[in-house]
Amino acid sequence: MKSKFPSQLVDASVANELPQMNSKPLVWLEGVSSVLFGVAAFSTFYVIVVWMPKYAMAFAGMSEAEALKTISYYSMGSLVCVFIFAALLKKMVRPIWANVFNSALAVMLPTY
Repeated sequence: MKSKFPSQLVDASVANELPQMNSKPLVWLEGVSSVLFGVAAFSTFYVIVVWMPKYAMAFAGMSEAEALKTISYYSMGSLVCVFIFAALLKKMVRPIWANVFNSALAVMLPTY
């Protein structure tokens, strides 16, 4: 089974009809916000997974088995939120602004 690559030559009229960017991307803003979001998201998830069962046992009076279930609930909730967020990005929100907003939120909330 063989398949040929499409022609590399593009008709000028077709190229003009393709969607164009309104402005140049802000690479530094995207890069910094991506790094901040990655660090903040990973560290927040790690801290919550480590400390959530201890808080559940100390303050909610849960048994160890029940407290460990909170990690599963948190992980499932995080996964559901990822899918909801992906749907929002696909339909409503530009990815760069979502990334900047999430980075700012992840950096500000722990300091509040």
